[in-house]
Amino acid sequence: MRRSCNSLRGVLQPALQLVRAGLLVLSLPLVLGTCRLGDLTGTPDEPVLEVVLAGTIVGVADTATLSATVLVNGAETDSVPLQWTSSDSAIAVVDSTGMVRGRARGTAVITAEIIGGSVTSDSAGDSDSVWVVAASLELAPDDTTLTAAEDTLCLRHLARDANGAPLLDTSPTYSVEDDPDSTIALSAGGCVVSRTSGRTATVLGSLDTVTATADVTVHQTVTALVVEPDSAELLAIGATVQLDAEAQDRNGNPVPVNLINWTSNDESVAAVDTVGEVTATGSGSAWIHAVADQLEDSAYIDVNPPPVREDRECGERLADLDGDNERQLMACPLEDLRRRLRGHAGQHPRDPDAPSLRSASGPGHVPRHAGHRAPRRQRQPG
Repeated sequence: MRRSCNSLRGVLQPALQLVRAGLLVLSLPLVLGTCRLGDLTGTPDEPVLEVVLAGTIVGVADTATLSATVLVNGAETDSVPLQWTSSDSAIAVVDSTGMVRGRARGTAVITAEIIGGSVTSDSAGDSDSVWVVAASLELAPDDTTLTAAEDTLCLRHLARDANGAPLLDTSPTYSVEDDPDSTIALSAGGCVVSRTSGRTATVLGSLDTVTATADVTVHQTVTALVVEPDSAELLAIGATVQLDAEAQDRNGNPVPVNLINWTSNDESVAAVDTVGEVTATGSGSAWIHAVADQLEDSAYIDVNPPPVREDRECGERLADLDGDNERQLMACPLEDLRRRLRGHAGQHPRDPDAPSLRSASGPGHVPRHAGHRAPRRQRQPG
């Protein structure tokens, strides 16, 4: 029957002492089962130590505690004391508990180590990097409007530590986070150059692990406005003419036409759409106005369609001069009546009992009455 390791150690302990003294040579059959020689001699094997360190990020003037896991023969233990050190105390320092305090932006290597002799004859440890970063970042101005193309705005930045104190010698990186209408361009050092009017763009500043944004809107203010042509004549209802408004900002750059407001002072004569196309709607004259940023210019529109002659209607009225149609006849234009009367002489309906002014002998013939003789022309003596 196999005895326990403790029982075997009690039996073999005297003999093992003689073996150590060189006074006895002992040959033992391998019947000790799983008992190790160290178990029998009372001297345990040298432990295998591991230190697993998790690195972290800490803000300047802020603290963070590193975690170190100690493994002895693969089993975790918390009874082994560790020694902590930093590779650069100007950037980060660490105390005996593994708490790291950031002192300046940068990277330091933190080491947790088991000192040889405390548990084992050899030391063991692990190292990891700690990144010390700015705690916050601000951009200024954070919301601004540029009023002309080719204007330049250089953003200012301010980085702070965990206590709110400014950090010196910092240089964020900049990018355009959002610019739906391509209104800006970004140059070195966070300088923004305006390109054209449009929706608000967002600039992103990044430093270490912190970011900040600034909104930039380009709205070109119009300083010059001219409408061409300045006048036009439309000769038919429904006829159109395109007006062009040339607007410029203070740098002489064109302003998009969608910033110009078009109106008509009389839409019953001429109407205008949002891009300056004018449509004749009635006879007369009207002013078309283009307005942008308190500036205005205008174009004069004259609508002169040809007169509408109701030829068929008046012709029908002239063909029926009886009784009740007389008032309708009076409603026709006088010049039109005269023209029609001349053109319709002898063709309008007449009373069949009325004497005719014409005879079969030809037009203009006046018949003689019985007993009537035309006077003879007297010849003058030669």
